[in-house]
This record gives sequence, C-alpha cells and structure tokens, in this order.
Amino acid sequence: MDTSLSWGRWFREWAVLALGILIATHIVSGIHYDKTSTLVLAVLILSLLNSAIRPILTTVFMLLSLPLLLATLGLGILIIMWLVNSLLLYFTGAIIPNFTVDTFGDAMWGALWISIVSFALNTLLGGKSTIIKTSTRPNTPKQGGQSHLDDDDVIDI
Repeated sequence: MDTSLSWGRWFREWAVLALGILIATHIVSGIHYDKTSTLVLAVLILSLLNSAIRPILTTVFMLLSLPLLLATLGLGILIIMWLVNSLLLYFTGAIIPNFTVDTFGDAMWGALWISIVSFALNTLLGGKSTIIKTSTRPNTPKQGGQSHLDDDDVIDI
C-alpha cells in the first residue's frame, strides 16, 4: 500500500473539513471558537467522531427510520445523514471547551454548511464525492463470433 497516497488523501479530506467548519463558524451565528488552535482541535475531534461514532449512529438511525426510508424511496437517507452530522457537530461543541455550538438548531445549520462546502470542494478536487464511476469492458467475442458490444438489450452505465 502506498502510504503517501493515503496520507495525502487523509490530509485533503481533513483540510476540506477544516474549511467547511471555518465557513460554518462565519455563517452560523451560534457556532464560535476563540483561536485557531481551538478550531484545529475541533476539526480533529470531529474527524475522530466521524470515523468512530458516525457508522454506529447512522446504522441506528437507519434502522429506526426504515419506514421513512421506504416511503421516500431512499431519499430520507439525506435527512438521516444531516441529523447524524448535526449530532456529531453538537457533540464536538460539548467536548471542546472553547468551541461552542449554542443550540442543536445551530448544529443543524452548521452541518448543512459543512456538507455544502465539503461537497463542492470534493467535486472540484476530485475527492470521494464522485457520484458516477464509469468502467469499460473489453470487446471480447462471445460464442458465435459476436462481441458483447452487439447486445442491444443491455444498457451499461
């Protein structure tokens, strides 16, 4: 495994999260920090919470809201992820003394702004937010001399 690539990817994701939190603190009036080192600590704690607690919370919320997911044909997952991100941002504010998130509503707005910034930057930088991945399959002949590309009843996306 090439560790330089994994460290580079980790640093890029961390920087995107840091910029998202920084922008959220300037837009949402209920999220505050006193100095840059506090903001860096908040990004570090939120990163750890995202990797350790987020999968558990997401699973629990999905199981509890299965009827919502079925009724919205899966679009309810956006609401679930927004709530989980809001909870983790609120927890981060509770853990770090000089990083405050005044209300859960402020955490919801902050999580929304962090998600918007993260999506935009990951899209621009070619990060993990890629929605569609394409692949090609080789033109190998089937039995009878026809290639797989001659199949008109299959749509490859």
